[in-house]
Amino acid sequence: MRIGQYRTTDEQTPWPGVATDDGVVDLAEAGAAAGVHVPDRTSDLLADWEWRRKADLAVEHAAETGVGVRDPAALERAAPVDDPQKVVCVALLKMRYGSGIIVFW
Repeated sequence: MRIGQYRTTDEQTPWPGVATDDGVVDLAEAGAAAGVHVPDRTSDLLADWEWRRKADLAVEHAAETGVGVRDPAALERAAPVDDPQKVVCVALLKMRYGSGIIVFW
């Protein structure tokens, strides 16, 4: 499952969605229809320990009912997370005797 952020207009706040064969599922809308609370911000969704289960239930409900399925042609993709709490930087270094990976946060 690849979660992205989408919006229909520049003024709209981006919402978390998942691209499927039927279109893009608005996770918050489909989740609400399925009786599952899915946050309307990707960072809040990913901070939830049960994010995968909630997203799966929302996508499953959308596939069965069509609720929350949007036409990809009418959407714009937004940055994956537009409100990061931490910035993680991964750097590959070429050292004299090999290579290494350093992660900063």
